[in-house]
Amino acid sequence: MLSTLYFKERNKMIPFLNNLAYKYNLKEQELAKKIGISRSQLYRIKKTGKIGPKALTGLKNAFPEVDMNEVIKYLK
Repeated sequence: MLSTLYFKERNKMIPFLNNLAYKYNLKEQELAKKIGISRSQLYRIKKTGKIGPKALTGLKNAFPEVDMNEVIKYLK
C-alpha cells in the first residue's frame, strides 16, 4: 500500500500544480475535482507538500500525459 509521499521542498509542489491548472485553464476547484480530491485537500497538498495515494493516483488518471518521473523527482 502506498503511504503519504513527501516533497523535498513544499514550495516546489505549488508551481507544479499551478502549472497544471494554467496549462488546462482550470480553477483550483476544477483542478481538485479533476484529480478526485476536495479543494481543501488540494490546499493541504500545496501547504504541506505531502501527497497521499488517492491524490497521486488521481493525478496520474486525470493527467496521463504528465510524466510521473517529473512528480517523483520532487520526492525524498
